[in-house]
Amino acid sequence: MTEAEAKTYVGTHVTPEQFDKLKLLIELLRGENTRQNLVSRETLEVVWSRHIADSLQLARFCEPNKTCADLGSGAGFPGLVLAIAQPEMQFELIESRNLRIEWIRQAISSLELLNCRAVKTRVERHTGSFDVITARAFAPLTRLIAASERLTHKGSIWVLPKGRGARDEVKALGRRDLVFHVEQSVTDPDSAILIGQYR
Repeated sequence: MTEAEAKTYVGTHVTPEQFDKLKLLIELLRGENTRQNLVSRETLEVVWSRHIADSLQLARFCEPNKTCADLGSGAGFPGLVLAIAQPEMQFELIESRNLRIEWIRQAISSLELLNCRAVKTRVERHTGSFDVITARAFAPLTRLIAASERLTHKGSIWVLPKGRGARDEVKALGRRDLVFHVEQSVTDPDSAILIGQYR
Protein backbone atom coordinates (compact mmCIF):
# COMPACT_ATOMS: atom_id res chain seq x y z
CA MET A 1 0.00 0.00 0.00
CA THR A 2 1.43 3.35 -1.04
CA GLU A 3 1.14 6.48 1.06
CA ALA A 4 -1.54 7.84 -1.28
CA GLU A 5 -3.49 4.59 -1.05
CA ALA A 6 -3.14 4.62 2.72
CA LYS A 7 -4.51 8.15 3.00
CA THR A 8 -7.45 7.16 0.79
CA TYR A 9 -8.09 4.06 2.87
CA VAL A 10 -8.01 6.04 6.10
CA GLY A 11 -10.18 8.80 4.64
CA THR A 12 -12.90 6.32 3.71
CA HIS A 13 -12.94 4.67 7.15
CA VAL A 14 -13.03 7.68 9.48
CA THR A 15 -14.90 10.97 9.73
CA PRO A 16 -13.24 14.27 8.68
CA GLU A 17 -12.83 15.15 12.37
CA GLN A 18 -11.13 11.84 13.06
CA PHE A 19 -8.90 12.28 10.02
CA ASP A 20 -7.76 15.64 11.42
CA LYS A 21 -6.95 13.98 14.74
CA LEU A 22 -4.88 11.36 12.94
CA LYS A 23 -2.97 14.14 11.16
CA LEU A 24 -2.33 15.76 14.55
CA LEU A 25 -1.16 12.40 15.91
CA ILE A 26 1.40 12.23 13.09
CA GLU A 27 2.62 15.75 13.90
CA LEU A 28 2.97 14.86 17.57
CA LEU A 29 4.77 11.63 16.68
CA ARG A 30 7.27 13.40 14.43
CA GLY A 31 8.02 15.92 17.16
CA GLU A 32 8.43 13.34 19.91
CA ASN A 33 10.54 11.10 17.71
CA THR A 34 13.33 13.70 17.85
CA ARG A 35 13.41 13.18 21.64
CA GLN A 36 13.01 9.41 21.81
CA ASN A 37 13.05 6.72 19.17
CA LEU A 38 9.34 5.87 19.16
CA VAL A 39 9.44 4.53 15.59
CA SER A 40 12.24 4.17 13.07
CA ARG A 41 12.98 7.20 10.93
CA GLU A 42 12.42 5.09 7.82
CA THR A 43 8.83 4.35 8.79
CA LEU A 44 8.13 8.06 9.37
CA GLU A 45 8.52 8.45 5.61
CA VAL A 46 5.59 6.05 5.14
CA VAL A 47 3.72 6.85 8.35
CA TRP A 48 0.23 6.68 6.83
CA SER A 49 0.68 3.15 5.51
CA ARG A 50 3.07 1.75 8.13
CA HIS A 51 1.44 3.10 11.29
CA ILE A 52 -1.93 4.76 10.68
CA ALA A 53 -3.64 2.49 8.13
CA ASP A 54 -1.89 -0.58 9.56
CA SER A 55 -3.44 0.19 12.96
CA LEU A 56 -6.80 1.37 11.61
CA GLN A 57 -7.45 -1.88 9.75
CA LEU A 58 -7.95 -3.57 13.13
CA ALA A 59 -11.00 -1.39 13.80
CA ARG A 60 -13.21 -3.62 11.67
CA PHE A 61 -12.88 -6.33 14.32
CA CYS A 62 -13.85 -3.98 17.16
CA GLU A 63 -17.44 -3.20 18.16
CA PRO A 64 -18.92 -0.15 19.91
CA ASN A 65 -19.33 -0.28 23.68
CA LYS A 66 -16.53 -2.82 24.09
CA THR A 67 -13.31 -2.53 26.08
CA CYS A 68 -9.85 -2.98 24.63
CA ALA A 69 -6.40 -3.47 26.14
CA ASP A 70 -3.42 -2.57 23.93
CA LEU A 71 -0.44 -4.49 25.29
CA GLY A 72 3.04 -2.98 25.27
CA SER A 73 1.64 0.04 23.48
CA GLY A 74 5.04 1.70 22.95
CA ALA A 75 4.49 4.51 20.46
CA GLY A 76 0.73 4.16 20.95
CA PHE A 77 0.00 1.90 18.00
CA PRO A 78 -2.53 0.56 17.41
CA GLY A 79 -4.24 1.90 20.55
CA LEU A 80 -4.24 5.64 19.82
CA VAL A 81 -5.46 5.15 16.25
CA LEU A 82 -8.22 2.78 17.35
CA ALA A 83 -9.29 5.15 20.14
CA ILE A 84 -9.66 7.94 17.57
CA ALA A 85 -11.59 5.72 15.16
CA GLN A 86 -13.78 4.02 17.79
CA PRO A 87 -14.95 6.74 20.22
CA GLU A 88 -17.65 4.46 21.67
CA MET A 89 -15.06 1.94 22.86
CA GLN A 90 -12.91 2.23 25.99
CA PHE A 91 -9.17 1.69 25.63
CA GLU A 92 -6.36 1.02 28.07
CA LEU A 93 -2.86 1.39 26.65
CA ILE A 94 -0.47 -0.64 28.79
CA GLU A 95 3.21 0.29 28.75
CA SER A 96 5.97 -0.13 31.35
CA ARG A 97 8.65 2.27 30.04
CA ASN A 98 8.70 5.75 31.57
CA LEU A 99 9.34 7.83 28.44
CA ARG A 100 6.84 5.86 26.39
CA ILE A 101 4.04 6.17 28.92
CA GLU A 102 4.78 9.88 29.24
CA TRP A 103 4.43 10.24 25.45
CA ILE A 104 1.18 8.26 25.34
CA ARG A 105 -0.34 10.38 28.11
CA GLN A 106 0.66 13.60 26.37
CA ALA A 107 -0.82 12.34 23.10
CA ILE A 108 -4.09 11.34 24.79
CA SER A 109 -4.34 14.81 26.28
CA SER A 110 -3.46 16.64 23.05
CA LEU A 111 -5.91 14.54 21.04
CA GLU A 112 -8.62 14.96 23.71
CA LEU A 113 -9.33 11.23 23.80
CA LEU A 114 -11.83 10.78 26.61
CA ASN A 115 -12.19 7.06 25.86
CA CYS A 116 -8.54 6.23 26.39
CA ARG A 117 -6.12 5.99 29.29
CA ALA A 118 -2.48 5.01 29.64
CA VAL A 119 -1.47 2.58 32.37
CA LYS A 120 2.17 2.30 33.46
CA THR A 121 2.72 -1.32 34.35
CA ARG A 122 3.93 -4.59 32.96
CA VAL A 123 1.24 -6.58 31.18
CA GLU A 124 1.78 -9.47 33.61
CA ARG A 125 0.85 -7.20 36.52
CA HIS A 126 -2.17 -5.49 34.98
CA THR A 127 -5.65 -6.33 36.21
CA GLY A 128 -9.06 -6.16 34.61
CA SER A 129 -11.18 -7.93 32.04
CA PHE A 130 -11.34 -6.80 28.41
CA ASP A 131 -13.44 -7.66 25.38
CA VAL A 132 -10.58 -7.11 22.93
CA ILE A 133 -6.86 -7.68 23.36
CA THR A 134 -4.51 -6.19 20.81
CA ALA A 135 -0.76 -5.82 20.56
CA ARG A 136 1.66 -4.80 17.83
CA ALA A 137 5.18 -6.25 17.80
CA PHE A 138 4.81 -7.17 21.46
CA ALA A 139 5.77 -10.86 21.64
CA PRO A 140 5.38 -14.17 19.82
CA LEU A 141 1.86 -15.56 20.09
CA THR A 142 2.66 -18.19 22.74
CA ARG A 143 4.20 -15.62 25.10
CA LEU A 144 1.50 -13.06 24.31
CA ILE A 145 -1.32 -15.43 25.24
CA ALA A 146 0.45 -16.47 28.43
CA ALA A 147 0.86 -12.83 29.47
CA SER A 148 -2.62 -11.63 28.53
CA GLU A 149 -5.01 -14.51 29.14
CA ARG A 150 -5.66 -13.35 32.70
CA LEU A 151 -7.15 -10.15 31.21
CA THR A 152 -9.77 -11.99 29.17
CA HIS A 153 -13.19 -13.54 29.67
CA LYS A 154 -14.98 -16.28 27.73
CA GLY A 155 -16.18 -13.86 25.05
CA SER A 156 -12.91 -11.98 24.57
CA ILE A 157 -11.08 -11.86 21.25
CA TRP A 158 -7.46 -11.25 20.34
CA VAL A 159 -6.83 -8.97 17.36
CA LEU A 160 -3.14 -9.22 16.54
CA PRO A 161 -1.26 -7.85 13.52
CA LYS A 162 1.53 -10.25 12.59
CA GLY A 163 4.14 -10.77 9.88
CA ARG A 164 4.60 -13.60 7.43
CA GLY A 165 5.08 -16.14 10.23
CA ALA A 166 1.51 -15.72 11.54
CA ARG A 167 0.36 -19.25 10.63
CA ASP A 168 3.48 -20.79 12.15
CA GLU A 169 2.81 -18.94 15.41
CA VAL A 170 -0.72 -20.38 15.53
CA LYS A 171 0.64 -23.90 14.96
CA ALA A 172 3.23 -23.42 17.71
CA LEU A 173 0.56 -22.32 20.19
CA GLY A 174 -0.98 -25.78 20.31
CA ARG A 175 -4.10 -24.80 22.27
CA ARG A 176 -7.28 -26.82 21.66
CA ASP A 177 -9.43 -24.39 23.64
CA LEU A 178 -8.44 -21.41 21.47
CA VAL A 179 -9.16 -20.98 17.79
CA PHE A 180 -7.34 -18.48 15.60
CA HIS A 181 -8.07 -17.59 12.03
CA VAL A 182 -5.82 -15.58 9.75
CA GLU A 183 -7.01 -12.44 7.96
CA GLN A 184 -4.95 -10.86 5.20
CA SER A 185 -3.50 -7.45 6.06
CA VAL A 186 -4.80 -4.70 3.81
CA THR A 187 -1.53 -2.75 4.06
CA ASP A 188 1.09 -5.44 3.41
CA PRO A 189 0.71 -8.63 1.33
CA ASP A 190 3.29 -10.36 3.55
CA SER A 191 1.45 -9.57 6.78
CA ALA A 192 -1.66 -10.91 8.46
CA ILE A 193 -4.03 -10.33 11.34
CA LEU A 194 -4.67 -13.12 13.81
CA ILE A 195 -8.19 -13.20 15.24
CA GLY A 196 -8.46 -15.50 18.23
CA GLN A 197 -11.21 -16.54 20.60
CA TYR A 198 -12.20 -19.32 22.97
CA ARG A 199 -14.05 -22.30 21.49
